[in-house]
Amino acid sequence: MSNFNEKDHPRDGDGKFIDKNAPKMQRSDQFGNPIGDTPAERQRANQILGDSTVDYLRQKYPKGFKPKTPKSQEEFYGKEFKGVKGQQAVELLLKERQGHVKGAFYIPELPSYDKDGNVDLVWGDSSGGLQHLIERRDMYKVSGVGTISGIEMAHKIADIMENGKFAVDMNGRGYIEKDGFKVGLKFNYLGNRATWIVTAVEIF
Repeated sequence: MSNFNEKDHPRDGDGKFIDKNAPKMQRSDQFGNPIGDTPAERQRANQILGDSTVDYLRQKYPKGFKPKTPKSQEEFYGKEFKGVKGQQAVELLLKERQGHVKGAFYIPELPSYDKDGNVDLVWGDSSGGLQHLIERRDMYKVSGVGTISGIEMAHKIADIMENGKFAVDMNGRGYIEKDGFKVGLKFNYLGNRATWIVTAVEIF
């Protein structure tokens, strides 16, 4: 009697058995998920991201996507800019394209999650912060999923933060929501206490 157990055998995107020893594709989509070699997987990637976005990612990462080691908080936050809050803080970081503004926003409901209710605005990088949300919104718009550019989204942050509704989802992630847009918060950076804006999204 054979010991073959079909549930332990890998399948492709069409549900067909594939060779375990076949070389694996290393390219990834913008979420870090691998984009496979089979026609079904390529079709699914194109449906999610749009043909132009998939082509862009494959050109950008011809040898495959390799996650970088996370930066220290000091390196990620960068230079501190003082004397600005709210929209002025957003405009300053958009101009400087680096650094952070500590306590750029204040959320009254936050003290139960963060001791002082202040939210930092960070330029960051492609993994989080203003740079991340700009790149992500532009990528979605190019692929036909989003309707707003990254810069347009950045300009909405102050209004959402100051006039939106604070909530925490089932996974413990904080966000502020207003008029079909949401600003996402993180309550730490690599385990260090810090409340900062990680991204901003359209609600579909």
